[in-house]
Amino acid sequence: MKCVVTGALGQDGSYLIENLYALGYEVIGLIRQGSQKEKKENFNLLENKCRLIECDLNSLEIQNIVKKFKPNRFFHLAASHISSTEKPQNILRLQREMIETNFTSLENIARAILENNPSCRLFYAGSLQQYKAIDHGILKIDETTLQEPSTFYGQTKIWGQNLVSFYRKNHGLWGCTGVLFNHESPRRESKFITRHITKSVASIKEGKSNEIVIKYPNSLVDWSHAEDVVQAIYKMLEVDSPKDYIIGSGKQYSVLEFTKRACKIGDINFANHCQSAINDKSKPKGSLISNPRKIKNELNWEAKFALNDIIKDMLQNDLDLSLIMK
Repeated sequence: MKCVVTGALGQDGSYLIENLYALGYEVIGLIRQGSQKEKKENFNLLENKCRLIECDLNSLEIQNIVKKFKPNRFFHLAASHISSTEKPQNILRLQREMIETNFTSLENIARAILENNPSCRLFYAGSLQQYKAIDHGILKIDETTLQEPSTFYGQTKIWGQNLVSFYRKNHGLWGCTGVLFNHESPRRESKFITRHITKSVASIKEGKSNEIVIKYPNSLVDWSHAEDVVQAIYKMLEVDSPKDYIIGSGKQYSVLEFTKRACKIGDINFANHCQSAINDKSKPKGSLISNPRKIKNELNWEAKFALNDIIKDMLQNDLDLSLIMK
């Protein structure tokens, strides 16, 4: 069996490739130019487990790869987005990148499959940002919930899911979308809040800093581990008929709770290092929580990592990195 994975050096791509390699798949991992240096750790993990190729996902090279390699599975995980803590300097340029990576590249991939290898199965990674929370309330999301994007990124993901559905219904594409809620791991980039927190705890443990600064501590989030999520992604392509699924833990915790647990696991005093978060009396805005009942009932999948397990995994990795960098 052969697979192609885009976004190969991201947390999802790298975990998925390791799983596919363990199952005996031959894998091509597609990466954007320059990402090898940016994500050297993940590159080193995958170097002997797949063939990594720098590739423009909107180019004719996709046609050539599908035509020559003849993959049985194609996982489109690459995405252009920003974290909640980032402030882009050129929003219009970023939105153009989102359209190209999240939507037009998908059309290029789907067309390449239909024209060169129509038996190939396609997975597309959607996002919880395809939904908009209600003010100061909790909205439970399942496969029937009306989509209304909360961000431009979410809008491009709606376009992508609709495109997969259109090609499935009108052209016979074996394609599906997994709508992914927040998922974390030691391979999460530092710009995301969870990795920022565990790196901060590790830094305090090593005596390199003294405070954990977090924005929006009362925000509620549905977190899973990326390893659990890639298991769901794999299962979605191993059934007779393609279906879209919501993928999440179905549980919510505040950013403040995540921080408290990270401090406890790291054996540091939360009150001594998180005064700004403690003093933040803002009310949580509306939040989204997944209802993964359909994927549990039909594919026998559910998140196995509890929140403490996720934090322990991330924190141990950051403590190990701190020791290496001494």
